[in-house]
Amino acid sequence: MPPHADRRPRPGRGIAGLALGLVLLLAACGSGDDAGPDTDTAPSSTPSDVAPREGTYVALGSSAAAGPGAGALLDGPCLRSEESYPRVLAARLGMELIDASCSAATIDNVVDTPQRFGDSEQPPQIEAVTEDAALITVTAGGNDMDYIGTFMDCHSGCPPERLDDEASRDARFAAVTEELVVMLGLLSDRAPQARIVFVGFPIVIEDPSQPCAPLTEEETDFLFDVGERLQAAFVEATDRADVTYVDSYEGFRGHGACRPSEERWIEGADPIPGAIPWHPNATGAAVMADLTEQALSSGR
Repeated sequence: MPPHADRRPRPGRGIAGLALGLVLLLAACGSGDDAGPDTDTAPSSTPSDVAPREGTYVALGSSAAAGPGAGALLDGPCLRSEESYPRVLAARLGMELIDASCSAATIDNVVDTPQRFGDSEQPPQIEAVTEDAALITVTAGGNDMDYIGTFMDCHSGCPPERLDDEASRDARFAAVTEELVVMLGLLSDRAPQARIVFVGFPIVIEDPSQPCAPLTEEETDFLFDVGERLQAAFVEATDRADVTYVDSYEGFRGHGACRPSEERWIEGADPIPGAIPWHPNATGAAVMADLTEQALSSGR
C-alpha cells in the first residue's frame, strides 16, 4: 500500500463553490452549529438480523452520505439530513451512530484535512472513528473528481476547462484510486475490528445517447464517462483494500437523474420539491440503506 505521504494532490476546483451552492439551496431548510461529528443513538426499532447489531457505527463521506435533499436538516454547514442512508441504516440495525459525514468532503477531508466553512471547522472525519467501532461506512471520491460540482456548473453551460482530455482523466482517476486504497487502509488500522463498507455513488446518467436537459450532448458524454470511471475506481480500490463494496451505481439503474420525476431516485437539474439537483432524494437514500443492509447480510 502506498504511504499516505505519497498521495498526489488533486484538483480542488469547484469544491468550495459546491459547498456554498448546497448551503444556498438548503438555507431555508435548517441551520445549526457544526463543530464536529454528530453523535446520537438511533431510534429504537426492530433490529435487523444483519450483523453487526451492537456497538458503534461511524458514518463518513460527502453529501451522498450526509443526505441533503433526503429529509429535514439536522445541522448547518455539513447539511446532514435525518433521512440520510447512514441514519436509516442505523435505525434498522439498532446501533449507536456517530455521523461525521459532511457535504463537499474529499478524501483528504476524511483522512487528514479539516473542512472550513467561514468561521467554523469540521475536523478530519477519521478522528470520529473509535478503536472499538463495529461498523464504518464511507462514501467518498466523487468530489476529488469534482463530479457533482461539474454537474452544477453545467446547468448554464460547462466552461471549456471542465471537459478535460482523456489522458488527464486517466491520470486523475489513477491518483484517486490509490488514495481510496490508502484511506481504506487507514480506517482499518484505526478500527481493526470494524466491518468497513464502502458505499458507492449512484448512477446519474444511465445512457449518454438520451437527452438530459440542460446538458448538451458533449457534456452528457463527458459526465457519463466520469461516472463510469468513478465506478471502476471504487470497484478496484475496494477489491485491493479487501473491504465490502455496495454497488449503488448498478443498484440505481433504471432510476437515474434523466428519468421522469416519478422514476428518479437521484435528482437532475429540476428536482422534486425538497430535493436538490444531482443528489439522491429520500427514496434514493432509503435504497442506499437497503443496498448496504443487503451487502452486510450477504457477507460480501
